[in-house]
Amino acid sequence: MSLPTFTSHTTAEFAAESLSGIIKSKNILITGTTVGGIGLEAARTIAKAGAGLVIITGYNTERLRAAEETIKAEAPTATIRALILDLSSLDSVREAAATINSYSEPLHVLIHNAAMTGRSSDAATATGLDLQFAIGHIGPFLLTKLLLPKLLASQATSSDFTPRVVVVSSRIHSMIPPSENAGELHPLGDFSKIAFRVDTDEKLEPRAIHARYAQGKSANILFAKELAKRIGKRLNVYCLHPGLVYTSAISHPITTTAMKATGALNTEGKPNEDYSVKWKTVGEGAATIVVAAFDPRLDDKSGTYLVDCVPADEVVSPHCLHQGNAAILWTRTEEIIGEKFEL
Repeated sequence: MSLPTFTSHTTAEFAAESLSGIIKSKNILITGTTVGGIGLEAARTIAKAGAGLVIITGYNTERLRAAEETIKAEAPTATIRALILDLSSLDSVREAAATINSYSEPLHVLIHNAAMTGRSSDAATATGLDLQFAIGHIGPFLLTKLLLPKLLASQATSSDFTPRVVVVSSRIHSMIPPSENAGELHPLGDFSKIAFRVDTDEKLEPRAIHARYAQGKSANILFAKELAKRIGKRLNVYCLHPGLVYTSAISHPITTTAMKATGALNTEGKPNEDYSVKWKTVGEGAATIVVAAFDPRLDDKSGTYLVDCVPADEVVSPHCLHQGNAAILWTRTEEIIGEKFEL
């Protein structure tokens, strides 16, 4: 198959059309499909390209319905299944996984796109976990564990396609600075020192809240790379930075304040076109998700971090390549979910 070169300007529409021969009849699950976001754009274009089943998830029934209607408006014959999933609740994750595992259709691709930005300093789950971290890492970790047998079994129906897990991270992971001491990790990037639970009485400054978000995005990379290492060739795993995209996630005051401070947003809270990093459209931001999910040129690159639709491990910060960090994160997450994730 002859495929075009994908770049920073590639749109999800173009990527999905180019990869339609592979997408056809594949079944995917994608989290975080809010209208106007990159997750929904990825789901929409994959559905249009001929996917067999597109499962979209969210914790809000009305938003899920709106997302489904948006996809069906352009892909009326697509099979879309909307499923309630609250990634901050381990019970909800287990219930959703049981439902998905009961589906007769195989599952070929699992895309972790859901995230929470701009949380307040006292945002915690019912069990006291940091809400950002629970939604961005702990819930997806458990969901992957519970759906892994179904993913692996899909190869029996598509022998030419190795199932994939895609984890949407962010360049924000790199806001955690390197340690001043060679060979050591900065405290913010040392997962043996990170508090997964939050003190609801502790009021954090926006910068500290943003640092927690960076820790969560670091966890995404560590998890993806460790999963790829542990499972070997049975599954292809990728993580990625979608680019700087103006979506509703940026509208939260804490996020807006932080991005104004960096110069990414102007004083009116709109994208600064003169910023050092170029802004992307939603379509361009979703493109790397589509590529990570289906581009066959990535088959021998499991564990890779993608930027602008191509491998870019050279920009991954050292703390996200640290084997000690990866092992600690895996073990601590197992302790939180109360289950071993053995491969």
